[in-house]
Amino acid sequence: MVLNIEAIKQISFTGIRRAYAFMGLGINAANNESFNDYNLSTITKYVFLPTDFPIDEVNKIKIEFKDWIISNGFQEFLGSFEVFLDNIHFVYLNVLTSKKELTKEKATEQHKRFKMKGVIKKLMALEKKLTFNSKFFGHIKTINIVRNCLIHRRGIVEKKYLNDNSYLKLTWVGMEVYIQKYDNSKIYVFPPNKCSKEEKKVEKGEQIKIHFKNRVKRFSLGELIKLNTIEISEILMMMSDATNEIVAQIIEYLKKNEIKIQKT
Repeated sequence: MVLNIEAIKQISFTGIRRAYAFMGLGINAANNESFNDYNLSTITKYVFLPTDFPIDEVNKIKIEFKDWIISNGFQEFLGSFEVFLDNIHFVYLNVLTSKKELTKEKATEQHKRFKMKGVIKKLMALEKKLTFNSKFFGHIKTINIVRNCLIHRRGIVEKKYLNDNSYLKLTWVGMEVYIQKYDNSKIYVFPPNKCSKEEKKVEKGEQIKIHFKNRVKRFSLGELIKLNTIEISEILMMMSDATNEIVAQIIEYLKKNEIKIQKT
């Protein structure tokens, strides 16, 4: 048995790339003041909105469009991540059947049940079966709650989505880049909200450092979930790291069981 793990990894990465590009196109279009064509077709007679909407009303549509694009982007990358997990589980079952520890019938039954689970229960099941721990698991749990709220409640926080007392707490891992000065002070290059107007110049002997930090954003009951492009990009980067982490651990599992991995 030879397994192509790279192809499985690309299932998740394809969803991340699609989400990145689709959200980029949609958000940039919504932010473009000169783009205000909301009519689906000028040929058909099925028109659901006035063709002469005031610009203020068009801007309201564009704000909602941006929220809609983000909710679909979350569905895209998390949905792809779920399919990726399905394939990781399938690899695990293949190992068991190849070693005669599980019949094909039992494996088919187990995989059918696994595919019915949500992303969090899939992660929990894989952690138990493959005995690995993901440092991103807690973050993905909060991202999944946000995804569900965006998809099912148009991003308006309801009581069932509260996971931190009276708040919906979203967490992820973000990157900070700064120049370490001689006096140990820092001049931030990224993220923008930490950057000052001070000249970002690296003197001889000084260092550019990269630090990864947990991000937290809270939304109260009845609040509309809003995320900016930097926050979304960081979440997508973290999901790619989570994918690589799982791939690395399944490769170790395959090596222990002397299963060949197809080289790409």
